[in-house]
Amino acid sequence: MEERKNFWKIWGKFVGLLLVVLALWIALIFICDKMLGKTFEELKYIHYFILLVVIIKVKKWFLKKLDEEDNEEKEIIEK
Repeated sequence: MEERKNFWKIWGKFVGLLLVVLALWIALIFICDKMLGKTFEELKYIHYFILLVVIIKVKKWFLKKLDEEDNEEKEIIEK
């Protein structure tokens, strides 16, 4: 049962991080529009690239946490 609890805890952090990434990405769009005078259409490839890279980083973090959890479970079972 604790295994399930840990998974949902990590999953919640993953979803939270994705929401933070989305909020920061939207803020970046507004900052570029207001401060630099560049519209989203002018910088859309840069914006999409930044979003993609950050989402991939968060996904790797999530998978790394799940692998660490699996390794800990295997060590406990082996003992």
